[in-house]
Amino acid sequence: MATRYRAMAAPVDKSTGDGRRFAPGAIVSAEPPLPIRYVREDVGGHDGAMVVGRMDDITVEEGAIYGIITMFDDVDPQKMPTLSETVAEAMKLMDEGVLGLSVDLDDFDAEVVAKGTDTPITSEDMDPLIEEEIEDEDGPAEEEELELLITKGRIRAATLVDIPAFAETKGSFERLEDADAAMVATVERVAEDAALVASVAVDTRTAFDHFTPPVAINEPTPITYDFDRGVVYGHIFQHGVCHVGIPHECRTPPVDEDFRHFHVHPVETTEGTVFAGRITAGSGHAPRSLALSAVRAAHDELTTVAYVRASVDDHGIFVCGPLETGLDAEILGILSRRKVSGHWPEVGNEGDIFLAEVLALADGAPQDSEPGFPVGVHVRNGRVVGMTASLGPVAPVPQVTVEREGTPEHFQMTPEGLATLFRETYRLMEEEKASRELTTQARAGLLAAMDADAEMMRVDLARAIGE
Repeated sequence: MATRYRAMAAPVDKSTGDGRRFAPGAIVSAEPPLPIRYVREDVGGHDGAMVVGRMDDITVEEGAIYGIITMFDDVDPQKMPTLSETVAEAMKLMDEGVLGLSVDLDDFDAEVVAKGTDTPITSEDMDPLIEEEIEDEDGPAEEEELELLITKGRIRAATLVDIPAFAETKGSFERLEDADAAMVATVERVAEDAALVASVAVDTRTAFDHFTPPVAINEPTPITYDFDRGVVYGHIFQHGVCHVGIPHECRTPPVDEDFRHFHVHPVETTEGTVFAGRITAGSGHAPRSLALSAVRAAHDELTTVAYVRASVDDHGIFVCGPLETGLDAEILGILSRRKVSGHWPEVGNEGDIFLAEVLALADGAPQDSEPGFPVGVHVRNGRVVGMTASLGPVAPVPQVTVEREGTPEHFQMTPEGLATLFRETYRLMEEEKASRELTTQARAGLLAAMDADAEMMRVDLARAIGE
């Protein structure tokens, strides 16, 4: 049976060391259960936190917010070794009294007040405060302390940290044992019996084998949505494929990670809880500059279409898992493109990147609708030299225009068009009587065309020139 704790999540109407305070009645909770996360490595804020439990109930009593926590220490360590090890570490530190809870809020309002009061400080109030800081004849004036009063906030999660904002939460974990544990077990059993009767014994858990592909994977496999079986599977990265959006450099994602920043969502299956990543749809990628927590928050606003487990095989990074049901026509249209893109944000101060999210790409501008690592491509000497037709239509072929003797000439950015452009540029450079301006323009057109098509066209261009 999983271990439960009662713990303080935050005191009410008490100031933190960094100048914050929750007003009475200001904090509410999202619908439980809420994730309990643990920061195993100090990377700043709550970045890099991993889900290790859940908060089943939240109450306000004795001037503080309390929660009932269930830790995931009942998982099979053979099936989920990373989670089992992380939960054990967190519980050891909880029992030793060196961790505390830090609540994660959204939908909150706050105002600056004088410390210990509920009176907002306006810009007019700040002017005399600033003037008082100027030294007078008797020495410096006493500076009035200010703090941030949170008047509205909703708890979405809580994180176990070694330096919580509210010192009162540190070491507040009380194991629910003996009578408390028996009472909790009784309440759970009654609730389970009632749910069983109400549902006529319908099992709503996910089939465990949905995290295993229904077919043999013997080659690089583009993402595949099998709605008949309710499973999605395929590669999000293929070994030997460079990121097509980064010219003059072969950038690939790490393939030696354990996907601990991806497998953070608990899925109840017929064989227990499985922690998985998710595939979302509905918008473009979050900006690359965002931290891990902000990337997750951006994908929280999208539609989750599947929960998948990631692994590395002989062909690349492979994902597989159960599809969500009840997806609308717009989302199904996005999935029909069979194009996905992973998001690898930086985590920590070392510049290391880790897989955090997978996005199903909607139709739109090429930079938002085409994967950086296309799967099902032909690779030669570590470079992409062509994609299969199953990956959908390519963007329209752009043109480069060169003015020669007042007559514009158009060259398509195809191998043949680029070869023609190359020959014309070379001829103009060899003609000493040609104007320098024309030569510069033709040379710029060539460089622009070659840079736009980058590595993917180089082999075909060389072949076309030699014809």
